[in-house]
Amino acid sequence: MERRRLGTTDLELTSVGVGTAPIGSGRDWPVWWGPQDERESIAAVHRALDLGVNWIDTAPFYGWGRAEEIVGRALAGRRNDVLLFTKCGTFPDESGSRMDLRPESVRADVEASLRRLRTDRLDLVQFHDVDEETPIEESWGELQRLIDEGKVRHGGISNHPAEAVERALSVGPVGALQYQYSLLYPAYEGDILPLAERQGIGVLTWSPLAGGFLADDFDLDTLDADDYRRRHPFAQLELASLRGRFVPSASGTSAAQRRSRWRGCSVTPRLRASSSGSGTSGRLSSCPAWRTCNSTQASCRRSSRQLPEQERRADENERLGAEPVPAERQRVE
Repeated sequence: MERRRLGTTDLELTSVGVGTAPIGSGRDWPVWWGPQDERESIAAVHRALDLGVNWIDTAPFYGWGRAEEIVGRALAGRRNDVLLFTKCGTFPDESGSRMDLRPESVRADVEASLRRLRTDRLDLVQFHDVDEETPIEESWGELQRLIDEGKVRHGGISNHPAEAVERALSVGPVGALQYQYSLLYPAYEGDILPLAERQGIGVLTWSPLAGGFLADDFDLDTLDADDYRRRHPFAQLELASLRGRFVPSASGTSAAQRRSRWRGCSVTPRLRASSSGSGTSGRLSSCPAWRTCNSTQASCRRSSRQLPEQERRADENERLGAEPVPAERQRVE
């Protein structure tokens, strides 16, 4: 499988990775992906590794540690086969979740992730979201200390404005940026991607298939009755015409692979390991075909521009007339 250097770090990543939000899903978590089977989740992780995928991205937020614990069990005896990424700063509270990136919270969260993941090092730790109360310089300074101690190899930033990334850079290196990015959500093309290119920072994308809505066989009617995607703004869109523009290639590359590859090689997508919805171990068997994707960046971007603005910015609920979706459900990976 094709590998890419993550920005200026020493990390060589396969062209797709494994995301783990759904496997942490439970009734005690704000985002319900439908019932999850831990054995199938572990099998999906193993299948990805067997196919050559070399990185997994998880977070304490995913089921309040449940996803990290499952990943830790899945990697028993295989830790050296994979680059392990997680996040920090999201904690449960009575409203669902809150961000806390105070230095002591960053350290406590990282230490807890190390225990759940059964490892003594994390290859990438990312600030999951914005803490409006704590200057990012203080938070980033603490992460740099964790790097100096050998517990973390690189620091990354997720879901922050460009200005915050610049402020973090004044303290220490930023190894990666991670943002929602897909044909249905190209919102960061104007600021984050140019910043990453200018600073030489690698970009990871979450939800490259828009929560499964761009998957070849996605069917909203087959989802669990309480699956959050039934109420997502994307559920109001007619996507057949978009899927039709990305037909399977003669080389065997699936249409979904081509949709995730539409922007070229400047971003690295992450697929989910899940026992329901998209990202199952069976679908992971198609991952090697990503390296043969023959869609050009220009043709893919033309297709994106042809989308009605309503489809391209489905997050604008008022334009869709959709029921507002809680913030944590809009951003969940």
